[in-house]
Formats: sequence, structure tokens, C-alpha cells
Amino acid sequence: MALLWNHKISGWYERAVEHCNYPMDVIGDDLVDMISPSDVVVDAGAGIGPVSLAAAPLCQRVIAVDKLPGAIAILRQRVATAGVNNVETVVGDWLTVHLVPCDVVVCAYAIGVSRNPACLRKIWSVSNKGLILTSRGSFRESYAFNHVAAGLGLQLEQDCLSGCLERGLLEGLGATVTCRPVIHDFGQPVDSAEEAWEYVKHQLKVGDDLDSTGLDLVQEVLEVNRGCLYLPIRRRSCVIKFTKTKRRTFR
Repeated sequence: MALLWNHKISGWYERAVEHCNYPMDVIGDDLVDMISPSDVVVDAGAGIGPVSLAAAPLCQRVIAVDKLPGAIAILRQRVATAGVNNVETVVGDWLTVHLVPCDVVVCAYAIGVSRNPACLRKIWSVSNKGLILTSRGSFRESYAFNHVAAGLGLQLEQDCLSGCLERGLLEGLGATVTCRPVIHDFGQPVDSAEEAWEYVKHQLKVGDDLDSTGLDLVQEVLEVNRGCLYLPIRRRSCVIKFTKTKRRTFR
């Protein structure tokens, strides 16, 4: 997730992660199926670490890699708060950080890694057992974002929705790849309509001059979900995996 993380943005994200049981509702079964208790797992493009924290109870060690110091600083705080002692953090670009071979690489919605052929080659090189990768289309295909954007006269870009780029790049490396489409909730809990508009305004990158109209539009799509105000957002994603059949031996 290509964000300049700060505590406001990470707070929004952490609330969404908790409310929507992410990443377990999306790749929980994949993590359990592929990861063994003795495994070393690398989280490529870890961000503030929802995947790292989900994988930690399943394996011996997690190495969380992200190029943004702000994201890693927040991840370290979250690890300490959770009392987790098997997550290591590395600040650095995926292509340049030194990594010993690991068992499993997980790359969740980190398109700077997953859509870069050189980065995927490195994943192929360092992973002993395989890869779990998630790729999604634009969050803005959600009704909530479309409704607000249309009311503001904005034209929203659409991304590749099928993970076909990542799949093609991996197959070009010789990987046998499986791809599973997933549609799941990843909405934003908020305390007020004003906070919901602040969140949408940040995501759509629009100015304060649209505050009055934007607030009215946001109030038209807000709902109550499990006891809190909630901006409904649906993600269309692909879960892409490859598994290596020949294992290497390493410490």
C-alpha cells in the first residue's frame, strides 16, 4: 500500500482491519495451509503489518520488509503492543535488502513489489516453498466511492481487476500459478459523518472547497454496521499462489 503512513491514516486502517477481520477473511485459509510451525515467512511490502501479525502465530519467524520508515515504526509499536516476539522488521526497498532464503513470501496489496518483474524474480529466488500474493482493483469501484465521486463530477480511474499482470509475470518465471477471485468487505468504521468525509477526501485527493457537497454525499451512503457508523467498501481481489515442490535446506 503506497501511503505516507501517519497515525491518522494508520488509525483508519487499523480500525478497518479489526472490523473486517483482515487478512484472515481473505487469505487466512491460505496462510494456514501453506505455513508450517518451523517456517520463516517474509512479508514483502508489509506496511503496518496486518499480515505479519496474522502469520506470526503460525510460524517460527516473520521478517517484515517495507521501504517506508513510518510504516515500520508503526508496525514495531503494534508488535510491542501485541506482545509478539517473533516478528523482525527491515526498512528497505525490496530489491536491495539482503534476505536469506525463507520458506514462504506473502505480498498483500503491495503493487510496488507485485507488479515489478525484478521484484517477483527476487520472490521466486528467496522463497523455498511458495508465495501468497493478493492483487486488487481500485477501491474506488465501491458504490460509496462511485456515488460520492459522481456527485462531485469526478472521473475515477480503474485498475486491472484480475491480477492478470502478476499471474503472467510469475508464469513467465516458470511458476505453476493458481488464482482465486475474492470479493470481500473492507469498509471504514468512523465516529461521524465528518470523519467519513475526511477519509473519502483523503482517498480521492480533493480539496476543502468540496466540503459541503462532499459531506452531504457521504451521509447518503453511510450505514450502521455492528454498532458503528460505517462507510461500505467492497474489494475485488485475486489471491495468487505458487508452490515449489523442491525444498532447499537452510538455517
